[in-house]
Amino acid sequence: MTGYLKYLLAHSASSANILAVTSVCNVACIFCSHRHNPAAVKTYRIPPLSREEVRELAGFLDPERRIVIGESISRLEEGEPFSHPEFLAILQDLRWRMPDTPIQVTTNGSLLTRETVRKLADLGRIEINLSLNSATLCGRLKLMQDRQAPVALESPELLYQYGIPYHGSLVAMPHIAGWEDVFATCHYLDDNRADTIRLFIPGYTRYAPDSCRYPRDLIGELRQQGQRTAAELQTPLTIEPFVPEDTQPEVAGVIAGSPAAVSGIQRGDVIRTVNGQSVRSRVETFQAVSQATSPVSIELERSGQRFSAVISQSQHQRPGLVMYHDIDYSLVDRILSTIRSKQAGRTLLLTSESAHPLWQKVWQDEPGVITAGVPAEFFGGVIQAAGLLTVSDYQAVLDAKLADVNPQLICIPQISFDAAGKDLTGQSYLETDTKGTEIVLL
Repeated sequence: MTGYLKYLLAHSASSANILAVTSVCNVACIFCSHRHNPAAVKTYRIPPLSREEVRELAGFLDPERRIVIGESISRLEEGEPFSHPEFLAILQDLRWRMPDTPIQVTTNGSLLTRETVRKLADLGRIEINLSLNSATLCGRLKLMQDRQAPVALESPELLYQYGIPYHGSLVAMPHIAGWEDVFATCHYLDDNRADTIRLFIPGYTRYAPDSCRYPRDLIGELRQQGQRTAAELQTPLTIEPFVPEDTQPEVAGVIAGSPAAVSGIQRGDVIRTVNGQSVRSRVETFQAVSQATSPVSIELERSGQRFSAVISQSQHQRPGLVMYHDIDYSLVDRILSTIRSKQAGRTLLLTSESAHPLWQKVWQDEPGVITAGVPAEFFGGVIQAAGLLTVSDYQAVLDAKLADVNPQLICIPQISFDAAGKDLTGQSYLETDTKGTEIVLL
C-alpha cells in the first residue's frame, strides 16, 4: 500500500469518520460509476484490509460521532463491507473499542443472512443503509447481476424482526426494470418498516453504454411518480438528487416513532426557530436540532398557524427529521470570513450547475460576490454534481469569466477535490490558470 493511499484512508477516517475496509464488491450494478470511468479518472481500489490495518485506522475515528462504513468521500472506491472475510470481527473490535458509538453500514444486502443479522443485533447500535434497488429477483438480476437476491430480499424483514434500524434506497431505472418494479420496491421497504426510503434518479456520463442512458424527460417523470408514491407510504421518501428552489426549512418527512414524531412534527411543517434562534435553511435547521442538548424547543408553522414542539432525544439518538439538503450557512459564513480576511473587493464563487440558482439567491444582496455555475463537461451526460467536477471544468468557466469579472479572489467547492487538493483525474486545483488571482477551496 502506497503512502498516499494510507494518507487518503487516514484522512477519510479523521475528517468524516468514514472507515474504509475494502473496495471488493460481490455484485455488478449496471449503474455503478466505477464501471464506466475513463482511463483519465484515477481512483483507488483497496483489497480487504487486515484487522490490524483497520485497528490502526480506527485510531483516527471520533467516538463521539457516528462511524460510517461502506461510503466514500474521496478517490477511494467503496465496496461491499460484508464481502470482507473478517467484517463481523472488525465490527466486534470497533464495539469493544467504542461501546456506545453508533455504527452505520451501507450494504447491498446480499450477504445479510439471518445469522449475520442476529450477530449485528447482538453488537447493538448498528444502523444499516440498505441499497436494495429492486424487491424482485428479476429486478436484482437485471440491475445488479445479483445471484444471491433471495438473501437480499429477505433482509428488510430480518432487520425489522431483529430491531435493527435501516434506511432503504433504490436507483430507479424503470426503462430497464419497469415502473412496477420501482413502485413495488418502494412499497416493499415501506411494508418492512424502513426508517426512510431514498429514491435516486440515475446519472450517466458520456462514457456510459447506451443501455444506461435514457431520455431526459424521464427525470421529470421520475420526480412526479416519486412524489405520488411518497404520498401513498407511511415511510418518508425523498427523491434525489434534488435542489430546492429556496432555503425555507420545510420538513420532508418524519421517521415513525422518532423523537420528532413523538413531538408532533409532521411532513410539510416549516421550522422557524430552534431553541429561540432563527434558522436560515434546511441544513442549518437539521444541524441545530441534531447538535442541541435535549430537550430542544422548536417553533413551527403549519398551514399558516404557528405552534411549538419539544424534541426530547437521548445521546447519539437522531431526532428523526427528514429534510432535503440545501445551503449550509456555516459554509456561507466561512466564505464571508475568507473574503473579509483577504480584503477581496470582488469575489468569483463557482458552484455546480444544479446548485447555482440557489447559491445565486443566497448572495443576491452581496454585490461583491459573483456566482457562476460550472457545467460538468469532463463527465458529460446528465452529470451536474460538484463532486464530479474537474480542474478542466473549472478552467473552462474561468477562461470565459475572468476578463469580465476581474475578481480579487476565486472560491471553488472543496468537494471536487481530495485531501491533497486533487480532482478525480489527479490534477491539483493549484494547476488552474487564474491569471494571478488567488484561488481557495471552501
